[in-house]
Amino acid sequence: MTGAQIVAYVLAIVAVAEAVALAVLWIRYTRQREERDEIRRRLDTRNMLFSGGREAVKQVWQTANILLFLGPRLGLAPRDASGKLWVHQLQLTLADFIVEIHDTHHPLGGGLYYEEQKPESKRRSKEFLANRLPKYIDYFERGIVRNPDGKRWLSGSALT
Repeated sequence: MTGAQIVAYVLAIVAVAEAVALAVLWIRYTRQREERDEIRRRLDTRNMLFSGGREAVKQVWQTANILLFLGPRLGLAPRDASGKLWVHQLQLTLADFIVEIHDTHHPLGGGLYYEEQKPESKRRSKEFLANRLPKYIDYFERGIVRNPDGKRWLSGSALT
């Protein structure tokens, strides 16, 4: 074999290796693009909405909606419309309550450290304890008292 033949042979091997490498990169790129498109499809809000029957629900996000969806199906919430709305309202009120509790530590904004807003936090906490906390407690206590299934739970006759 001559020197020119060896060089041609090596160049052919290099060309094949480059072609294989490009093919592998193209396959990886295509898979990543498909995975990215799949993630985008899954995150598309149109796929997260209730759209009719039970089977039409593809994804449910946010605690309130997850509970609204699963509660009746698992026997943990009423199945009738007014009962579902009542339990959903309780959950949303609880979420508001948690936000207000959080705001006692970050009254000026979540982007600031607690130490940067400590005086405002003390003032907000005092106002929360004096005014807002009693309103939430009263709201939930009234719900327990008005429960037609008993005076022990906010909804139904058993802990869920």
